[in-house]
Amino acid sequence: MGIRGDLQSIPLWEVLQTLSIGKKTGRLEIDTGVKKAEIFFENGKIVNVRSGFIEGYNAILGLALWDRGDFVFYPDEKAQNKILNLDPLEIIVNLSQNLDLMNYLGDFVLLPVRIDGLALEEEVVSSSFDGIAKVRDVVMTSPLGELKTLELLRKLIDEEKLIRVDDDERVFWVYILWRFWRFLTQEDGRKYLTNERALRKDIQTFISKMEEDISGLLEDLINSEKTSWHYFYRHLLRMGANEIEVFIRNVFDFLNKYVKSEIDKTKSEQFSTVLKSEGSDIFLPVGRDLKTDEFIISYLFNGERTLRQVFDYSPFEKIHTQNVITTLINNNCLINIKTDYKLALIHSFYIFWSNLTRELKDKSLIREIERVWSEFKEGCLLDVKYLFGHIILDKKPNFIYFYKEKDKYGEDEIKSFIISSMEVIYNTLEGRLGKDIKEEILSKIIREIEDKIGKTKEIYTNLIR
Repeated sequence: MGIRGDLQSIPLWEVLQTLSIGKKTGRLEIDTGVKKAEIFFENGKIVNVRSGFIEGYNAILGLALWDRGDFVFYPDEKAQNKILNLDPLEIIVNLSQNLDLMNYLGDFVLLPVRIDGLALEEEVVSSSFDGIAKVRDVVMTSPLGELKTLELLRKLIDEEKLIRVDDDERVFWVYILWRFWRFLTQEDGRKYLTNERALRKDIQTFISKMEEDISGLLEDLINSEKTSWHYFYRHLLRMGANEIEVFIRNVFDFLNKYVKSEIDKTKSEQFSTVLKSEGSDIFLPVGRDLKTDEFIISYLFNGERTLRQVFDYSPFEKIHTQNVITTLINNNCLINIKTDYKLALIHSFYIFWSNLTRELKDKSLIREIERVWSEFKEGCLLDVKYLFGHIILDKKPNFIYFYKEKDKYGEDEIKSFIISSMEVIYNTLEGRLGKDIKEEILSKIIREIEDKIGKTKEIYTNLIR
């Protein structure tokens, strides 16, 4: 009798380990609904893997990224072609970095902003991002295979041909307007409109009165069936971020007049209470599978704005904003960092690093710190290093990832790694700048941390002393 189940209940590696320990022989079939794969065992060893057109070692590396799908094990069915002889544990060890990268990038929405010089395979990956699809969606459905797609994604991100929607403020404002317009005219947001026909007519008139450069872009944005983000990006580079924000906020103000914002008394009271008691606190976005307006509001919680600042910064009408924020808090999609010490520790390191890179004028010094710290990280045997590598080497952190991954590690482990990291950074700074200038810069940064998360400042102050 075969083993069967689903990967959301039993992780793939647990299934593989069970078959390996039991020294089973047979075929494990996995079906995600989009893709199918077969893993052949002989006496507990993996002897072949097929996933689409991919076979062998690359196929099993790709399967490591699967976290959804139904599986069935058929005993005694043997592989016709034995090309592997692997223990599942060997694969887990070799794959830890790719698994971490997938977990980190999986929630991102990326935009293809540069298509010049793309190889054919790169074009396949780049064109899969339509402004809605997340990295996980693209990787799991790619005809190139999961591992190859992930490698190409990393390359395209490094070359800034694919960017996160919040990597560039100009792109961000245009993107959230596009998402909101799409929400109102194609998705669930239609039920909030007072008069869709009047809106579609009036917005054309409103946009036509704006400056020519921006009006042409906005007309293309709301009228195109398919959005060419590389086209918008090329034109947006000629404009200032503040200029774009003003234009887009004006369009939001116009749209808000056509949106019904019903007062929810319960949510209004809840939000008023939270704003009064926690308005000066930082909340981090940790929710997945959000509605469009929730998705947009979540992006405003960037790890540095307080709750009150986000409320004031939102382009939505205030009642709409408070309703969305309250829903996110009630659904545990927004977390006050003061209520989660592990998350506060990780966040404090992010605040430290972002302030340090802003404070240092010498970019070569930042690159040197990154290099020295990366060498330290590579020599570290603790898996917690992956958490902090994303803070040092990426522009914007994925707080969903940190919230999910933090529970794998103890507070002391996280704190110890931060302290070791700080020693590396401090020694590099002191070697280049001298002790007095180093302490002057770091004291200024620590005051910033103290304002945001007083609870964790001792990690840094102790090291300065």
